[in-house]
Amino acid sequence: MGPANQIPPGTTVQNGILSADPNATYVPDQATAVADASSTDAYVVAVGEKAYAEGLGDNPAPALPADQTALISALEKTGKPVVVVVIAGRPLGLGSAEQANAILRPIRAAPRPVRPSRRRSSASSIRAVTSR
Repeated sequence: MGPANQIPPGTTVQNGILSADPNATYVPDQATAVADASSTDAYVVAVGEKAYAEGLGDNPAPALPADQTALISALEKTGKPVVVVVIAGRPLGLGSAEQANAILRPIRAAPRPVRPSRRRSSASSIRAVTSR
């Protein structure tokens, strides 16, 4: 095990949005989110995989779970813009979630300087994958 302070400081998608926008609210479930559509300007939904290690994550076609794609579809049916934040350690099939107004894929930044290599790396910690 590494040193106690090896995990860099960070925040959740929820806490980041709530601290940046005083008008943002957290909705705990799909039914409440859909019912509140008339007073909603846009939805931001964070989806992805649960943590896994060797063996448990073996999957020849990794994709979002059905309940997450159903949530995104229900939010899209409200007619409000939907921003999907996909949190995963690998590419995932998004299914119908690909139709969202925007898809963001946070990329884990290196916690310390990395030596130059032949590989190119992104300087941005968030990359827009799709946007309409």
